[in-house]
Amino acid sequence: PGGMAGFFGKHELVEFLQMIETNTKTGMLSIKSAKLGGHLAFQEGRLRAAVTESGLRGDDAISAVLDVRDGGQFEFKPKLPKGFQPHMNMGVSSLLLEALRRMDEEESEETQRF
Repeated sequence: PGGMAGFFGKHELVEFLQMIETNTKTGMLSIKSAKLGGHLAFQEGRLRAAVTESGLRGDDAISAVLDVRDGGQFEFKPKLPKGFQPHMNMGVSSLLLEALRRMDEEESEETQRF
């Protein structure tokens, strides 16, 4: 009970993350796309751990997950694994603002090349 699963498009993942923060959810969000598999752990709406299947952790894992622009699948389970140890304590809003800033920088760099 309380879990969710489905597919997400280009910006729907961001909206789902905002919902987790707004509703102060606790649980594990698993993401799977053609290019990436990853897991984000939340406690009371705050990001507490991030890892990808390729071994990225922390900020690098967050960047990789947020860079998924081709859509994919998600599953949110409203509990954390037994013995879970948090590695970070980050608000989703600040995380998303940082990701948007990086995307803007990348687009600006690409525009300057032409």
